[in-house]
Amino acid sequence: INTVYLANDAGTDWLGHVTLGQSGSLQNSQCTVSAAGSSASGSGTNLTLNLALTFQTAFSGARNIYMEVYDGADSGWQQKGTWTIP
Repeated sequence: INTVYLANDAGTDWLGHVTLGQSGSLQNSQCTVSAAGSSASGSGTNLTLNLALTFQTAFSGARNIYMEVYDGADSGWQQKGTWTIP
């Protein structure tokens, strides 16, 4: 629950992982995830994920949010929302 991976730009491999609440960050050409400012908590089948994200200027515009969860099984990539990056 406390580990986040970031996909490479092509979405074909992982760049690495960080433990939420610890030092460190992950970055690709689209965004940077800061582990220290991020957290996760779960209850039953619900997961709340707060990520400290900084987007690169070139990544502005309307974007889909995709997530993938592993917990003994693989959910596969699921679109979980949209947002507009200024």
